[in-house]
Amino acid sequence: MIIRNLVVGLMAATAVNLTSTNPSFNRVHTQSADTLLAGTWYLQPVLPSDMASGSVASINFDLSRNSFTGSTGCNVMRGQFKRSGKGLMFNDQVVTTRMSCPGYNEANFLRNLLRTNSYRIEKGILILMVDNTELSRWTRKVTKPKKTDTV
Repeated sequence: MIIRNLVVGLMAATAVNLTSTNPSFNRVHTQSADTLLAGTWYLQPVLPSDMASGSVASINFDLSRNSFTGSTGCNVMRGQFKRSGKGLMFNDQVVTTRMSCPGYNEANFLRNLLRTNSYRIEKGILILMVDNTELSRWTRKVTKPKKTDTV
């Protein structure tokens, strides 16, 4: 019995020692939702008109400065945001370049961005929402809209 307790104790001590001395082991499952938001995301276009300008909207979150940069899908944009838990709000002072965007409703894109008051990240997809209603979906890779058959 004493030998069994000694063996179990040594195994437990070894397991504790391995997890505390192996930093990569400890980090595997500890990335929080906050740090998942950081970096560049690309709009998942829903309609072909979402890419009428020829490019996909993107947003890059800098969590240390609470700022973002990106593209509206036509113009370069930058601004500030605030986070609180799952709350996310963009400051209405978004600065953009002023290129013409024929066929692309940039004003609607910006209006929806400013309506955002929360987010969630689900299976690697960033979902911007207003009052639990989905506004847009963003991914880490550029995706093109699905082709629809029109007659």
